[in-house]
Amino acid sequence: MSSFPSGWYQIASSRELGAGAVRPLRYFGRDLVLFRTADGVAHALDAHCAHLGAHLGHGGRVEGECIRCPFHGWLYGAGGECREAPGTARVPPRATMRPWRVQESDGLILMFYPRDAGEAADFPAPRVAEVGAPDWTDFEEHRFTIRTHIQEIAENIVDPAHFSYVHGTVGTPETTVETRGPVLMSRSATRMRTPRGEIDARIDADAHGLGLWLIRFSGIVETVLINANTPIDDETVDTRLSFLVRSPDGARTPRGVGQALIADVVRQVGEDIVIWEHKVYRSDPVFGALDRSIVTLRRWAQQFYGESTAATGSVPRT
Repeated sequence: MSSFPSGWYQIASSRELGAGAVRPLRYFGRDLVLFRTADGVAHALDAHCAHLGAHLGHGGRVEGECIRCPFHGWLYGAGGECREAPGTARVPPRATMRPWRVQESDGLILMFYPRDAGEAADFPAPRVAEVGAPDWTDFEEHRFTIRTHIQEIAENIVDPAHFSYVHGTVGTPETTVETRGPVLMSRSATRMRTPRGEIDARIDADAHGLGLWLIRFSGIVETVLINANTPIDDETVDTRLSFLVRSPDGARTPRGVGQALIADVVRQVGEDIVIWEHKVYRSDPVFGALDRSIVTLRRWAQQFYGESTAATGSVPRT
């Protein structure tokens, strides 16, 4: 059984996949190929050709709505079916490659990872209304490769007690957590330091599965953070932070107070990484009085794992 929870995950940004582009990826402990066909649609398949195992992400090329293997020219449709097998009288029935469900919206290329092969996406990918709006900046992106499990990152986001100890914030945020099906909603009231003194602020974080968080900051300057965490394998996560800042004057890049807030969030992630990469995951910890939100998240997260994992609420680690 995989330790990867089901759900939507970012595997690229739209700007990383131009017309006719082919990219090799490694996520969920497997090799993938991502490509954009002539109709402009992004697709993902398992990477290795059914013929002799060549990786289509290294030398494969898009032809119309298909991708051709660089080794012997076998041609695959976006659904993974082999359409041409040069040198053979007919296409072998077993010549298929596993397709993955991909959705592209709001500048993100997302892939759904199911609990079981063939499982359909059972909840929609989130939309981000601020992307492309005239009074919001373009994305400022930061990226980390972190030696941890995705569950650790999720629990950290709803953990109010660590903010003052790890990040030196003003006191402990007042945090409430509610769940609605595959969505978890964390609401935090906090105090933030500014050059003009402390002010009241809010952090509203919505998790759409464990892989995608939409986090909105208000109080200093309205800021949206898309926190995308995608497992590379059982021990490593690809974390992308994509920031948008409200910009009434139409500036396309964050600046001033918005840039300072982004820098502070990125600093805090760096401080968290030190903890994540050296801690162990306790499936049955001794909880404290401020850990109610973590308990809620663990119960909510069980729906995304297989039955044996959900039964204990534990997170497999290698």
